[in-house]
Amino acid sequence: WDQFNTLLIDDSLEKAASEPHNLVQIREMVWNEDDQGIEILAQVAKYISKASNYRNVSAFVKENPFKHDPMPRDENTWAWMEQNMSDFMIHDDLDSDRRHSKQ
Repeated sequence: WDQFNTLLIDDSLEKAASEPHNLVQIREMVWNEDDQGIEILAQVAKYISKASNYRNVSAFVKENPFKHDPMPRDENTWAWMEQNMSDFMIHDDLDSDRRHSKQ
């Protein structure tokens, strides 16, 4: 493992001082009723997925730093969820395709 294939997910820049371009910096996670942790983690997962396409993730992070895109709390909520979380949701049509392929 080295700077070319490793990402650190943390809320502290100090922990990544030796390899700052390997840090996916997020805010500190503290649970409360209004916590948006799940949406941040979904965006981090999507970001990691994009980074995995690069031989040098450090260069990817340097050119494309992670930015949290807060979920709107209005009529745009579903559009935001589709854009940011669809890769992690179970879709009925996918389950149907899997059932048909087993037969």
